[in-house]
Formats: sequence, structure tokens, C-alpha cells
Amino acid sequence: MVEDFFLKQETLKNIIIGVLACLLVAVICLYPVITAPQKLSNTIPTLNNTPTGQQPVTFDDNATRSDMAEKYLGAIATVNVEKTKTGASVGFGSGVAVADGGYLVTNFHVIYYLITNPETYSLNLTMQIDGVLTEDIGAELLWYNANLDIAVLKSAQNFDCFVEMADRWIEPAQNDKLRIAEEIWTLGTPFKKEYFGSYSQGTISSADMRICTTSVAGSYFTHSNMIQHTAPISSGNSGGPLFDNAGKLIGLNTCGCTDSDNAEANSLFFAVPIYPITIVLDKIIAADQNAEADAWQTPKLNVFAYDKNSAELSSEGITFTESGAYIYSIANTTKAYDAGLRAGYIITGIGNENCTDASDASFAQINLIHDLAYKLMQYNSGDKIKVFYKAGLQTASAVIELD
Repeated sequence: MVEDFFLKQETLKNIIIGVLACLLVAVICLYPVITAPQKLSNTIPTLNNTPTGQQPVTFDDNATRSDMAEKYLGAIATVNVEKTKTGASVGFGSGVAVADGGYLVTNFHVIYYLITNPETYSLNLTMQIDGVLTEDIGAELLWYNANLDIAVLKSAQNFDCFVEMADRWIEPAQNDKLRIAEEIWTLGTPFKKEYFGSYSQGTISSADMRICTTSVAGSYFTHSNMIQHTAPISSGNSGGPLFDNAGKLIGLNTCGCTDSDNAEANSLFFAVPIYPITIVLDKIIAADQNAEADAWQTPKLNVFAYDKNSAELSSEGITFTESGAYIYSIANTTKAYDAGLRAGYIITGIGNENCTDASDASFAQINLIHDLAYKLMQYNSGDKIKVFYKAGLQTASAVIELD
């Protein structure tokens, strides 16, 4: 199912020109996020939905990188968006299978045109079927989140195999966080479709979350949680897998860095973490396989919020240097408005309806926008949550029902 997504674009178009593409210059609107029952450290989907009985690929300690890459050629795809009537391609990227039944993930920006006009555009994949490279395999979009630059698709045919995911970036086990200089590698379709299955390798080049911006048809999306690495990627690698040395999927390759003159910067490449998919995948699959189930309704807080890195706030003379999500605008017809939230307030935390303070197990502190997005993904439409916020020098909280 495709949800509507609206962003304030024109201001961003003006301020983006001349700004380093790897600086945080875009805003994130908290509109389309999807739900999950809970948030666990090092979350891995239960994957109870295995219609053909296929299980994720695992490797023993003796497996070489060549063993892994050769096996995983059966789990990757070239994702092509084309005009339905003419077959003309309007863009392509890469994807990777993450569950039995043809379920794969990619970047939102790869399938952007499909979302803008699903009547005009369609999806097809190039993938290996029983080891044979096969083109023009149909696919459908099941879910996406523009702010996090991720999407879940379903192929008309099952993959030869699928990969195992491991969150090692957002909430990893204490001894499992990705480390600087750790080896990583990729598979995908760089530059043009004929390069399907291209391999590259590198290292994690920073243990800190990086901030960068992606551009989609004139809209700009900021990501403040990116994995920086040195494995060379090109246009077409977007949405393809980033693996750790054990062959676990840790992220989706998203972009490389360019300077203000639009020249490519050396060895500056970024991937979005796989964490959001580990939260939502089981629910997406369950809904897809239950013909009588309603489509998942994205829980919406219905505020436009930005964090302290936002260039739009400063461009309008708003000085905001605190941690939290600054509410830039809120419609007076929303439940959040009825509960007392107003433009200019700062969301500092979220918890369950009965959450009392930061000591509660359900409480999550909000520092940057992605903190709020991840927390909202735990809930369902219709759930009531407690939002903690600052209004000037005052602190307060409000119970709000998510749409």
C-alpha cells in the first residue's frame, strides 16, 4: 500500500544550492512511519512467515568472502522503475531479499516515481532464478518511509535465497556495534544494468553516526543516522546491501558524498541502517499474506518537526540548538493540537500512555528526528502515547491518539 507523503519543498530547494551535499540541510517530516509492537536491542525479525519453507542463509566460520558473495547473487535484484505504457526506464537501483516469498528491501528514492503516480509507472526486477539471470520480473510496493529512505517490495517470484539482517548500528548489543576499520562489503548494480552482481569492499570509516542529504526529484531528505564506509558505490547501488564480515545485512547503500562543485569526494559513502526494517518486516509480511487483513495504517503524530541541524529553521531566523524535535508547524484540526501541542514546542520524549517520566521502561528520549521516527514505529494507528515536550521554559506532557 502507498501512503500519501507531503513535505515543504520549495524553501529547501532554495537553500540547498551551494551547500555541501553531505551537510545536514534538509528537514524531516514525521508523517509516514509504520508500526511494530516493541523495540528490542539487536532486533531480528522472527520470520514466522515462510511460505516455501526457505530459511535465511548462514555461513560457518570457514566460509570465504567469495563463498558468501557467490551465494548472495541469488538474493539481490536490480530494481527498475519504468513507464508502464512505453517501458521507458526512469531510474533503477538495487535491492536485497530479506524474507521467504520474494520480499526485498531497497531505498525509497529508487522507487520515488512509482509513488508519485502509480498509474503511470511500474516496477520490474532483474534477479537470478535457479541461478539464471532473469529480467522483467514483476514486483509491487508494500511499504515505504521517505524520511528513512527505505521501502519494502514483493517480487512476483521467490529469490533463490534471502539474507539475515543484524542491527549493529542503532541499538546493537554492547559488544556488537560496528567499529571503525571493520571490514564490510557490497553487492549491487552500479551505473548500468549490465553490471548486475558487482562486488566491492571497504571498511567502516567512522564509529559515529553521520549526517547527509539525499535529493529526490527536487526534494531533499536529511538522514542523521548514516553508516559511513569506504566500499565504492555508484548510481544504481542505491538500495543494495551493505554486509558485515560475517555476511549479515547491516544497511542499505544510499549515497556518496559530493562537494559544492558537484565533484565526487573520495571514499565517502553512506548507508542507511537496516534497523527500521527489522522492526516492521514481520508485520508487513503478515498483512500481505492475510487477504482479509486491512492494510497497515501508518501511525501519524501529524506534526512537521525538525531537529537542531535543520537549515530551514536557521533560514527563517529560528535559533534552535537544543536536543529534541522542534515543532515547526501543526494543523489546528489534529489530535496533537487538541492535546496542547503548538508550533515552537520541542518534543523531548515519548512513552506509552501511562508513562510517568524518563525512568519508565517505555520512555524514549528524543534527541534527533530519527529518534522520534523509530519510537513511533513501535505503535499502531489508534494507540495512545504520551508526548513529553518543552513550551518555552515550561515542561509538560500530553496523551495523544495516533492517527
